[in-house]
Amino acid sequence: MKGYLEIFKGSPIEDNLIYSDNNLIVDGAGAHVADILANNNSSSIAGAPTSGISDFGIKAMTLASPKGHLNYNSYNVRSDSGPSSIQSIISHPEDTTVQPASESGPGNKGHFLNYYNFSGLYPALTVDEIHEHGCYLPSGGITFDGSTFGYTHPGNIANDMSGTKTGVLNAASAINSDGFILESTLARSSQTLYDASAGFIVSAIGDVSSTRQVKYILTISYEDWKFLDYYYGGIGAIGLWTLDREATLVKYGDELQTANIDLYNVADISKNPVFRLFSKKTFLPGGLKIDTGTGTHTDYLTISWSIKF
Repeated sequence: MKGYLEIFKGSPIEDNLIYSDNNLIVDGAGAHVADILANNNSSSIAGAPTSGISDFGIKAMTLASPKGHLNYNSYNVRSDSGPSSIQSIISHPEDTTVQPASESGPGNKGHFLNYYNFSGLYPALTVDEIHEHGCYLPSGGITFDGSTFGYTHPGNIANDMSGTKTGVLNAASAINSDGFILESTLARSSQTLYDASAGFIVSAIGDVSSTRQVKYILTISYEDWKFLDYYYGGIGAIGLWTLDREATLVKYGDELQTANIDLYNVADISKNPVFRLFSKKTFLPGGLKIDTGTGTHTDYLTISWSIKF
């Protein structure tokens, strides 16, 4: 099993390619294959968990910071606290998180969380703690002053991130509070690249039975990228995740099969699915960049991740 990652600034055409490299398939991928081989759709054991083909395959993506310190600075409406990051470390096959999980803050699970959009569901956290756990622009938007993002108004170029900015992923309900970006809810036969900002899409390359290759494609809007880049350390590591079926079923004591579980019920944080890391890639410090020196932006990042079985 091999993985190959390509990053484009804009649409996924050769002229827009800004990064390409192999990724690391971690031990969780082997565990997932074992689950597939051991899958029994009609267990004869009373009370035994059952599963179907929908349990298997890539179920989520996550993004994480590339930088090398733990002193993050989240966005705060009272002050522009500036760039931040979570710790980065060399990848190993035994990894179970994209980055080492920190005790608190945006790297609490080893990747960017999404507490802004679900702040009302974390009553035990203070406003500052919600900011610390960020990390994606909420569906209701945040209103930024002209001086945010370290902006000093050079020349006649206006701050492209001033005013109210809304998160595309959250507006599409494509990401849960734990920061797991889900597949587009459109049927795969109807998915196109234009849908990839509302959750990742799955694109088979030719005849899967002969090529044994599938692509997972995700679009990151300029606004979502800018917020992560400036306040949370930038996009410098990403992960592919499969469903941890048994751990997920533990949350549903009255269910024996995941077919009865709505993995897209992002509003109930107590029922967030449990995922298992399948593959990861860490970039150099600084992370994935979009040119920010030209004023108003319509650019975006396209992540195209191929897995060949």
